[in-house]
Amino acid sequence: MKPKHGYLIMKSVEEISKNTFSIGPASLYTSIRKLLDAGLIKLIDESSQRKIYMTTDEGVKFLKRDIRKKRRMIEAAEKIFDERGKF
Repeated sequence: MKPKHGYLIMKSVEEISKNTFSIGPASLYTSIRKLLDAGLIKLIDESSQRKIYMTTDEGVKFLKRDIRKKRRMIEAAEKIFDERGKF
């Protein structure tokens, strides 16, 4: 993952989701603060007007675990709906 500043993170989310999802500045910077505190991202450059952040190795591991967990949750939900004939 490439280092990015806040505005670029917001735009990347919109682009990746094809404008079906967006993050507002307040939500983004609250999340950035929490991720920094948890050690999942780090501030790598604050010399310019925009602070640049990068995911830490622990952040990547956390994200991969979370994706696996969410996939299992979706599979379970699909199984429930398949059994009920509603999916």
